[in-house]
Parts: sequence; C-alpha cells; structure tokens
Amino acid sequence: MQELSTDQLCEVLVTPKNALSRQYAKQFEMSQARLSITQKALQAIAVIAKDKGTGARGLRSIMERLLVDAMFDAPEPNVKAVLLSEEGVAAGKAKVLETEDEMREALAAANAAENSDDSHGSNESQEQAAAVGS
Repeated sequence: MQELSTDQLCEVLVTPKNALSRQYAKQFEMSQARLSITQKALQAIAVIAKDKGTGARGLRSIMERLLVDAMFDAPEPNVKAVLLSEEGVAAGKAKVLETEDEMREALAAANAAENSDDSHGSNESQEQAAAVGS
C-alpha cells in the first residue's frame, strides 16, 4: 500500500461527505460557534500526519489535539467563532473568538500572512476557510 501525499491528506480532511473538517464544524455549530480552518492549516496538519507516519488514520487525533480547548470553550455564550490557522497549528491550538468581527479580522490577518508566504498570491486559503466554516 502506498503512503498518501500531503495533498491527498488535505483532501481527506475536506472532501468526503463525512470529512473531519465538516464533523468538527458541525460540532461547533451545535454550540452556536463557527469553525474556520485555513488551507495552510490543513496543509500543516497533513504534514504532521505524514511526518509521524500515521497517514489518514492520524488526522483525527491531530485535529482533536488542536481543537480540544476550543471544544470546551465553545458552549460558553460569549464564544462565537473558532479559527484554526497555520499559526494555530504551530502553537498547538485553535483561536477562540468572541465576535464575528473578531473572526473576520483574524481570518483576514491569517489569510494575509499565509498569502504573503504563497508565491501564487491566491485566495485559496480564504476560499477553503469559508468552505470549512459553512
């Protein structure tokens, strides 16, 4: 059996009907909070899984570790959104936000930082974050 590439691992996170990103988005939605994950965060998660040699099976435990604190905070009435960016993956946890305005600002800042690193300058991460956050 051949090992999945990081691009394929990213696809596993977002494409299937029961993709992990959708499962976590739904879980946060039940707490009245919106989850957004940037494309660079998805890539960083895929790299971690690949480096650990866990492949697709390890994606859930990585996502769980990154989102566990936010999952406990989300039921609080002041939590409106959760953002998982490349910076959040590096820090080991997602950012919990109290207003939609904070979410828009944090997402714009994360996308700007990620796009400045991207030689293509595309809006791919913003589009991905919006897709996951829906």
